[in-house]
Amino acid sequence: MMRNLKSRGLSSLFLLFASFVMCLGQTVDLPVPSGPYAVGTTIVHWIDPSRAEPMAQDARARRELLVQIWYPARAGSKAELAPYMPEFDKIFPYRKTLGERGLALLGRGIDRLKSLRTHSRFGVAPSDAKPRYPVLIFSPGNSVPRSLYTIQMEELASHGYVVAAIDHPYSVAIVAFPDGRVAMQADTRENQRSFEERVATRTADARFVLNQLEQLAVNDPAQLLTGGLDLERVGIFGHSLGGVSAVQVCAVDRRFIAAVNLDGGTGEMSDNIARGIGQPFMLMVKAQTPAPGATDKQLATWGLSREQYEEIMKKDAEDKEANYQKIRAAAYRVSIRGAQHMSFSDAPLLERDNHGIDARRALDIINSYTLAFFNKYLNGEDSSLLEGASAAYSEVILERHRPRKQ
Repeated sequence: MMRNLKSRGLSSLFLLFASFVMCLGQTVDLPVPSGPYAVGTTIVHWIDPSRAEPMAQDARARRELLVQIWYPARAGSKAELAPYMPEFDKIFPYRKTLGERGLALLGRGIDRLKSLRTHSRFGVAPSDAKPRYPVLIFSPGNSVPRSLYTIQMEELASHGYVVAAIDHPYSVAIVAFPDGRVAMQADTRENQRSFEERVATRTADARFVLNQLEQLAVNDPAQLLTGGLDLERVGIFGHSLGGVSAVQVCAVDRRFIAAVNLDGGTGEMSDNIARGIGQPFMLMVKAQTPAPGATDKQLATWGLSREQYEEIMKKDAEDKEANYQKIRAAAYRVSIRGAQHMSFSDAPLLERDNHGIDARRALDIINSYTLAFFNKYLNGEDSSLLEGASAAYSEVILERHRPRKQ
């Protein structure tokens, strides 16, 4: 029961930044990627013939995805910088409907994104500095388009990763396909699939994307990624709903060898372990003040006596400890003081949100710890950030967990 009380809000984690981007009229400078590689990007549209699309009106519809891939590129290209929202022209006609649903970014604020440019260039030649590069797959938060994580995607690519970010139809506000069709998320929570159903769908999406990347590694029609993907080094990460899905993917598919969950789920390490993940993973969350014990008024609202509440809390603690006994690989919990849920995206930077931690500082921390984690478990490179407290990032509380001796 206590677990239900804590997780009751999971299915509504992301109705999305309702007041988002109200001051985007001014120019926003996106952080320059800090890695040694230039960044290229491409967008692919893939259809999975093995899966039906239950949210589509056409019973014959198959599951289809839009995926943007960022990759290390050769320096010196004069190609035009990619727009922040490549499907802008296809999404723009739906701005009124999206705005009425509280999605200000895609509503009355969308025109302010039209001229925003990234640090990536479409279709440029991949870097030949290394024969192959490790692969990361990313799943965004519920309702949130992949574009809203561009800063982190570019940062990782600049450090030698091929990063594939998925727009999941019907759990992203709107997905615009190349032929002009759009898939819009249902307008209310009641009309959306359950939280666990969305996790299951995104899990299948990520596995399908890896299948497709395996094909591109053999023969990329665009001749960008052929032979350039190291599919022995594949990680996955995601934000909110996407973070929970990343953990679930690892629980069912051993091709993924490491995962990062960005503020997804209850924020409890034990809940991630309970999903059965056996690979190294990192849970990165906003730091929270420990909740006080329940008051008599709260207990009355819940219909519980003090004794019943204490028994529930005892059982909850026992369940957590039982989950920690199941841990099979290194796990990290990174708590960031002052961070908000949307700090794990580009949103606070774009909207100049002054609540909590500075947006650029938050992105620096999130990118640094994500990179350190994947560098360790995909590239075998140790980092002091994963060893303990860091003087450079005093806002961070790091917890390390190791498998318990049986």
